[in-house]
Amino acid sequence: MNLNAEIHGGDDVEWVNDALREGSDKALLKLMRDETKLLVLIVRLENQERREEWEAHQAELKMEEEDSLQPGFGLPMDEEEE
Repeated sequence: MNLNAEIHGGDDVEWVNDALREGSDKALLKLMRDETKLLVLIVRLENQERREEWEAHQAELKMEEEDSLQPGFGLPMDEEEE
């Protein structure tokens, strides 16, 4: 089986074009499938980390907003309250 395809782009895809010309489609497809799985996992982990950072930041903002709504926020405390 030969895909009769060629990928155009930079030097980074030269090895893909060589593999396509060699007719090692099954090996190439297996490699691409395995690499794709790895890339998907990496992207998911990075997205999860970003989501957790965003959620932590949102929680901080919410706490700051709630604190700012408290009576006397930002005002100096009386000596009795200290």
